Amino acid sequence: MLSCVMTQPTDRAAIRALARRTEADLVADLRTQLARSPATLDAVTRRGLALIRKAKAEGERETLVAQLMNRYRLSTEEGVVLMCLAEALLRVPDSATANALIRDKIAGRHWREGEDEDSPLVVALSARGLSLGSATLMLGAMGSKANPLTLLKSMIRRSGEPVIRQAALAAMKLLGQQFVMGETIDAAVRRADKDKGAFLPPMLFHCADPDAATKVHETEAFGPVSTIMPYRDTAHAVALANRGQGSLALSLITHDTKVAREVIMGAAAWHGRVYINDRVSAKESTGHGSPMPHLIHGGPGRAGGGEEMGGVRGVKHFMQRTAVQGSPDMLQAITGVYVPGSTPKPAPAHPFTRTFTQIEIGETIITEPRVVTMDDIEHFAHFTGDTFYAHMDADAAKRNPFFPDRVAHGYLLLSFAAGLFVEPNEGPVLANTGLDNLRFMKPVVAGAAIHVVLTVKRKTRRTGEYGEVRWHVTILDEADEKVAEYELLTMNAY
Repeated sequence: MLSCVMTQPTDRAAIRALARRTEADLVADLRTQLARSPATLDAVTRRGLALIRKAKAEGERETLVAQLMNRYRLSTEEGVVLMCLAEALLRVPDSATANALIRDKIAGRHWREGEDEDSPLVVALSARGLSLGSATLMLGAMGSKANPLTLLKSMIRRSGEPVIRQAALAAMKLLGQQFVMGETIDAAVRRADKDKGAFLPPMLFHCADPDAATKVHETEAFGPVSTIMPYRDTAHAVALANRGQGSLALSLITHDTKVAREVIMGAAAWHGRVYINDRVSAKESTGHGSPMPHLIHGGPGRAGGGEEMGGVRGVKHFMQRTAVQGSPDMLQAITGVYVPGSTPKPAPAHPFTRTFTQIEIGETIITEPRVVTMDDIEHFAHFTGDTFYAHMDADAAKRNPFFPDRVAHGYLLLSFAAGLFVEPNEGPVLANTGLDNLRFMKPVVAGAAIHVVLTVKRKTRRTGEYGEVRWHVTILDEADEKVAEYELLTMNAY
């Protein structure tokens, strides 16, 4: 099920002002405006006369409709059958197709005495997705055991096919008060052959009382069918959207962030995806039914109770995954990825001097220490412009619960760490391509010493000439407590 909520304009002051004025005042103002323009007055007069003539004509037809419908009220068995037939026919939205169906399929040749329930009409209705099954249920609720098909044939026999056709059209007219818009099959089907497929033209309905209605919430429509439901406020709109018992997606068209939050908080649990669009994102919108590959596609309740997953999550969903337990050394040997806590493997030479192929997972070097001085802190602050108070003002730093005194910049420590473990000469390391998962864990004050533990964590081939090496880097102080930790990425020649 796809749900959609649209917000209404909030500035209605002008409309409210007009609503409070009397009709006499409004008419007087309009007459004054028209008096200034004879051409406009003439156009209004012509339009008014046309509306009056149309209203009179509609009124005469309504009289005929009322007579026909009074003849077959819903309190009668015939009225139930007629209304259910009209409801079925309403699913053919254009009048031309509906008239043809009534004329061709309800004509006497299909309803003569003696024809059984396997008649061409029953087959035709079934083929079009039309059925009188609901009539059987309604008749049963009335305590009637009558067969709706037999009733319809009896009505045609007594009243004649033209009268029944008019009654069916009248019932459709009443039901059509809920029907807003539709296309003919010919207009709806483009770039296809309507005779070689099954097509449903776009249809738009209106539900005047969505609180009392049930079918609009219970029926999951697959196809170009939408129903407009009025709502009092955002909370009411959310409640209506949630009555669908779960949907794949809910669309919210609003530029109001407060409305968006209220809808998300109230409706998210009932919908697998919430699609928000406004004037900012409209031009690049993917549309209500176009989820991106990495988004959840699925939903709770009637939407399936699960989700289809795209991207890496979708791939993993179809892979067999097994949990393996063991010591850090065992897991490292099995997975080929460094596991913290495993036994360090001393490097035979500085790893930056060894090719991608030569270095091994777990190879580790421990650098010499370096003392961080106050001159280092001040020079770095003035050189970079980072004069944050924790580095420059001892009293302010001590008032901060995280710092015992003036402390070294975190990025100063990273720079010192690189200076401690980098091999400066040309070699297999081609480039530093980034840092991942950087965390600062303990502040360093002037006079403290730091050193670095550098370990080969993972190797990944990238091209025919080089691969990526992921290094596990830990900065420690003289008490061997972690100051910072991160992963360094380099490209190394084979």
